[in-house]
Amino acid sequence: MNASESWLALLGAAIGTNARLLELEPNIHSSTLPRVENTEEGLRAFEAEFDERLPPGYRDFLLFADGWEAFYFGMGIFGIPELRGGGNWSPAQELLRTYDDEEVLETIGIDPRDVIPIAAGQRLNLIVVYRSGTATPGRVVWIDSGEELARFDDFQECFRRIVSMKQRHLDRVDPADFAAQ
Repeated sequence: MNASESWLALLGAAIGTNARLLELEPNIHSSTLPRVENTEEGLRAFEAEFDERLPPGYRDFLLFADGWEAFYFGMGIFGIPELRGGGNWSPAQELLRTYDDEEVLETIGIDPRDVIPIAAGQRLNLIVVYRSGTATPGRVVWIDSGEELARFDDFQECFRRIVSMKQRHLDRVDPADFAAQ
């Protein structure tokens, strides 16, 4: 499976899982879908405007979906609108500053200048990606409640983990799953 097929399969699995969770737990899950993908030209224009190339992996995601609001229990994955300062960008920046002030970032080995927030919005969840030009461009770190929850080599691995977590949750709450057993 090539990278394009892999992203399409992951997004399809996420959409299906979200739809079923919304049916089963409408008060917990949001009715959201990923935004329409970006184009290579659109991403290059954004990168030229901000004079920074988007990190690999995350950039690939943006070619398939321009972010996804309330993707994981209220936490949204950022697209270009958020990177331009919309949506949860300001709360993510504030959370990054708070984690820096409280030495959380230092404890887990992150220089805040090396990362870009790419997901936030639920409690104290923050997902950051290492900028292009750093020693580990594209590496992703998920911080929750001041602790490193997970570290991923790239954003696709992070996205796959979140989808897997949602699928495990679905397995626990889906009565059709129990009937099949």
